[in-house]
Amino acid sequence: DYFLNLLFCCLDIGEYHTLTRRLYEKGFDRQDILSLFRFIDWVMILEPQEENEFWQTLKSYEEERRMPYITTVERRGYETGLQQGLQQGVQQGLQQGQRSFLLRLLNRRVGELPEVVQTQIEGLAIEAIVQLGEDLLDFTELADLDRWLTKQDPIYPT
Repeated sequence: DYFLNLLFCCLDIGEYHTLTRRLYEKGFDRQDILSLFRFIDWVMILEPQEENEFWQTLKSYEEERRMPYITTVERRGYETGLQQGLQQGVQQGLQQGQRSFLLRLLNRRVGELPEVVQTQIEGLAIEAIVQLGEDLLDFTELADLDRWLTKQDPIYPT
């Protein structure tokens, strides 16, 4: 009891604010914090100006943190998910760029491609896209591309 009184008597208003902020950061809810401060008020008395300053600070801090507290595990999970999502987006963008570039090359090499052929090419796996990019150098007409596509197993896009 003596040590508790000593602890609370040594708290100045800035430390009172720090304690409040740290309790929120540790995940305590508003009701738990208010219960603690009821106890502190019972043990120590703040000057009216300090009490007003404290409640204003508490109110503004609560408004600042309208978002719920996120634990370290949640934050790391979010960051990992975000990073994986970005990597997948970049990979998909690169693959779409490869498909688009290949279609432009084929259009120049063998003439305008029918929509059905474009759809077939867009459905190829990335490995087949790379192979077609190499093989198109040997094509002279649309029939060469049609033969190449006929030889392909039905491959699903990656």
